[in-house]
Amino acid sequence: IEPLLPAAETKEISAIVPPAPSRALVRHFCANEWALRLDDVMIRRSSWLYYCPEASAIALNVTDWMAEFLDWDEPRKESELARYQSATIPKSLLPGPINCRPHV
Repeated sequence: IEPLLPAAETKEISAIVPPAPSRALVRHFCANEWALRLDDVMIRRSSWLYYCPEASAIALNVTDWMAEFLDWDEPRKESELARYQSATIPKSLLPGPINCRPHV
């Protein structure tokens, strides 16, 4: 069975373990996958919440990148962070961390 997308289109975007956080990847989620919310990127599209021990710091970077790509103002950034934080689950319930270093 052939994959739906050529490997060149999924390299560093799709994998069993999520790719490292990056500005380019967040841009991809916003431009090509219609990601409009921080929690969507951090939880569903990337799984960084689950795999990255420094997910809170990554969320701050992702918020800034999404603000740039989606033209968010400061109140929207604060709202997105609050929504994301209310959607997260306690770290004690998450599996062990996988090395997930952001690429800025």
